[in-house]
Amino acid sequence: MFSKGFLKNILKLYILGVMTLFSSFVYSAELKFITLEVAPWAYLDEEEPMAFLGVFPMLVSEIERRTGHNIQITLAGFSFERINRELKAGRQDCTVVIRSKHRDMITILGESVLDLSMGILPSNKIPLHNYQPLKKLKISTIREFLIGTKLMSDDHLMVEFDSDYHESLRKLEHGRIDGIAGPISKIQYLAKMNGVFELLGEPLVLSSEPVHLQCSIESEKLKYMGDVNKAIRDIKKELVLDKMLSFYQ
Repeated sequence: MFSKGFLKNILKLYILGVMTLFSSFVYSAELKFITLEVAPWAYLDEEEPMAFLGVFPMLVSEIERRTGHNIQITLAGFSFERINRELKAGRQDCTVVIRSKHRDMITILGESVLDLSMGILPSNKIPLHNYQPLKKLKISTIREFLIGTKLMSDDHLMVEFDSDYHESLRKLEHGRIDGIAGPISKIQYLAKMNGVFELLGEPLVLSSEPVHLQCSIESEKLKYMGDVNKAIRDIKKELVLDKMLSFYQ
């Protein structure tokens, strides 16, 4: 027969286990995150429908592991406007994208995730060391990435707008443009994926845009924002984010 003391200890352990399980169940939240669909940040796996690839899905998976929350991912195509609409209506809880003045009015700013280098990737035949030579070049880009930038407001530049960077790379390949403007790492990654990386010259960095967690002021899940912020801080501190980024370089 077991002693009373032994049985009491077993009962305490059982109760503690049940309480821990119950508290984690109650604490776990269902969150909705929306972001841009652009490689290597976030995109769909062509071989497995509804499977997400990229830095953002890896980041979300790690946040889930550290917080215990479940996060549903929505890709907004290449539309900042859709992201803003979803956040403003409270249909999505948070996003992780470049900051904007408009989005600052409808969201609460969270942890900084990374700084995104923005600039020009010229043809490998064109040395580009400063801004001045741009006025003689034909540049292709995506409108959403240039809103509010110097390139958008400079009337002396010859800028063409494309639907995506695949189109821009095709133009560069056929000699129809002199360079591509936008997030440097994304353009370089897509060039590698399309086998045209050797066509790109050295980038001219024009700015560094902060990418933050941004959560809707209309979200009913704002009380969990602190958990996500802490997870992001720890992921950066432990250099886990650096490993994610290097995986897609």
